[in-house]
Amino acid sequence: TGGWTISGDFNITDWNFQRTLEIQHNQYGVQSFFSWTVDTDLTNTSRNIIQLYEPVLALETRNNYLNETKDNEVKWRKKW
Repeated sequence: TGGWTISGDFNITDWNFQRTLEIQHNQYGVQSFFSWTVDTDLTNTSRNIIQLYEPVLALETRNNYLNETKDNEVKWRKKW
């Protein structure tokens, strides 16, 4: 029938969770389950520490979904 597979030849035994998180964070800037940074330790400035944070909801603010400035453009596109 055709179609486009987005998963390719996925094999669960070859999948590495840690590597997937590294790629998401380092190459794409995506923080799925947590975000992390390396910062100076405030209690001892000669050392660095790894800080873990909860992820930020990617939906942004409510106002972005209520913005009516492009309503006319959307209506125009629906006509065609």
